[in-house]
Amino acid sequence: YIGICILNFVDDFTAHKRIRLEGTGYQAKEILEIAYQGCLGLCADSSCRMEDIDAVGISCIGNIDYKTGTVFFAPQFQWKDVELGQMAREKFQKPVYVDNDMKSSLIGLAHRRKDIRHEDVTYLSIGTGVGSAIMYGGSIVRGSDNAAGEVGHIILESSGRLCDCGSTGCVQTYLTKNSLIEQCREQGHEVKDVHQIYEAYRRKEGWASEFVERQGQYLAMLIRNLVYMYNTRYILVGGAIVTDFPELFHVTKGKVSGLLHDNLRKGLQIEMVKERDNSRAGAAFAAQEAFLEQMLCAE
Repeated sequence: YIGICILNFVDDFTAHKRIRLEGTGYQAKEILEIAYQGCLGLCADSSCRMEDIDAVGISCIGNIDYKTGTVFFAPQFQWKDVELGQMAREKFQKPVYVDNDMKSSLIGLAHRRKDIRHEDVTYLSIGTGVGSAIMYGGSIVRGSDNAAGEVGHIILESSGRLCDCGSTGCVQTYLTKNSLIEQCREQGHEVKDVHQIYEAYRRKEGWASEFVERQGQYLAMLIRNLVYMYNTRYILVGGAIVTDFPELFHVTKGKVSGLLHDNLRKGLQIEMVKERDNSRAGAAFAAQEAFLEQMLCAE
């Protein structure tokens, strides 16, 4: 889906909407056209004029140059070296700021939760993809290519399932929405969506219990790796799979402590993120901050 919102300069969201996408084979121009028309409609519905919008923030999946808005690669869309920022500036005729969806999500969370705003935090999202973002003392960690946190392509099984990035055994081949359904079907269980898996789990069907326990082990191993890699005080776990099926989080959390040394376990806070649309909110906040900074520098 494409999430759209309007943020004013006293940090209130005055309007928002969600547009469902059918499939994943969209070109960037198609996505921008849908988003642009969605913005026009949202402005009309909220009595806001498009000319009153000062800046546009875009949160997008993939590895992105946040300074230019170039999408180096976005496997789910099969995009490579797409000049999304420039295309959006031409389409909207406004300043445009583009960033990775995980980093946008953490920015959104930090604005919504004052208790983590200046903390060391790792945000992990499990949904149609797997990704994370990290901040130390409230500052986003980007890495030299803005790719810090691309944990969806950490390899869990060296000769495991084939990933759309071309490697085998990546995290996202085990924990994403589509991969959960595929794995169940490979085991002979005809499921059409993840809801069916968890309905069977709640009925205590043996195959579903084993399946969720195994996914919990995979997720626990991933969280364990994040703890050792980033050593943040908070590990926040969210995304559609976790939000819709909190059982996975609870199974996982029970497994993590046994994978860590005592000193790392003591101060660690692993929490489930219940808030939705953090990525959309973060894109708006990031655009607001960048626009104001640019205005101040101009003065």
